[in-house]
Amino acid sequence: MEGHDYDRFRVDDPAEVMALLERSARARVLCSVRAAGRAETYLSPLHSIDEGGAVELDAPRAPVIERLLVPGGTASVDLRLSDCRVSFEARVERVGHAAGGRTRIRLARPDWLMRLQRRETYRVRVPEDLPVRMTLDPADAAMVGLQLHDLSTQGGSVSVTGVRQRFGAGTVFSGGRLVLPDGTEWQLAFRVIHAAVLRRRGEGGDMRLGLQFVHPPAGFETAVGQWVGRIARRLPGEHAAA
Repeated sequence: MEGHDYDRFRVDDPAEVMALLERSARARVLCSVRAAGRAETYLSPLHSIDEGGAVELDAPRAPVIERLLVPGGTASVDLRLSDCRVSFEARVERVGHAAGGRTRIRLARPDWLMRLQRRETYRVRVPEDLPVRMTLDPADAAMVGLQLHDLSTQGGSVSVTGVRQRFGAGTVFSGGRLVLPDGTEWQLAFRVIHAAVLRRRGEGGDMRLGLQFVHPPAGFETAVGQWVGRIARRLPGEHAAA
């Protein structure tokens, strides 16, 4: 495992979203703020979170950003806590003056957050001759028995060939299964954390998907962890995933 290796987790449970926002407000973290889709950023403390989850930040002073972060626009916010990074997008609800004459912007509560934290478990590359198979949708032949590229107790990645639709972050495959090299089969859901189109085709496309295990059953983490350890020991130094 490399020293600067991170896992990405999509947080869409309302209680978890609020907990991270409130923690950020208590820490008075400095946020990097920009208009969604633009590169220009500015810094602002996260001043407050109200009971509904609305976020209050300083308004931008640069005209190029000010013109975009108006009511109805979308702000992209990135902040760092002691143990993770948090990013989200939210709609601008209001721009107005606060005590002291400073201009503030109010953002609606985001529907979900992306949490990045330093990986706490090993992720290993899976050798091609070691069958670790994932099925995302048993009704779609293109998504059955996919060989994993890498594996940890928290998730893994696969390539899908000939998919007829694109899958974005947050997509959940609720009827999935994972088959380990010893033949044990686990029924669970998978959530897409990141997705990339590798190649477009006339009747579909090829995608690389990074997936998170969702609500794994009892014993699953132990079983996967044992195989992660075996793979890491099989050829030491060759299977640490980048």
